[in-house]
Amino acid sequence: QGVSASVISLGSWSKLLGPGLRLGWVEADEAVLSALAADGEVNSGSFTSPLVECLVSHMITRGAVKAHVDALRAALARRAALLADAINRELPDRAPPIVHAAPAGYFLWVDL
Repeated sequence: QGVSASVISLGSWSKLLGPGLRLGWVEADEAVLSALAADGEVNSGSFTSPLVECLVSHMITRGAVKAHVDALRAALARRAALLADAINRELPDRAPPIVHAAPAGYFLWVDL
């Protein structure tokens, strides 16, 4: 998808699906991917579980990953909104405190 030759992006399924999966992906320029594919350690799986690989592949192709991520985003958005409301309600020194929600993710910043 037009990845720059100077950019290598690594992702982990542990962050999306569950800790300890020890499985991820690489997004990079075609030359970088070719060099990685030629490496014996990467090619051998480098300590990944074939069962986990199969399960994650199945989840991706069946749409289960997207459904899980969509549900997770909705749940985290609800939690962030509840936290922002609680901060505004419980910190009376500022009327109300200024809460900044991240455009993505589940972090809040509060000006006190």
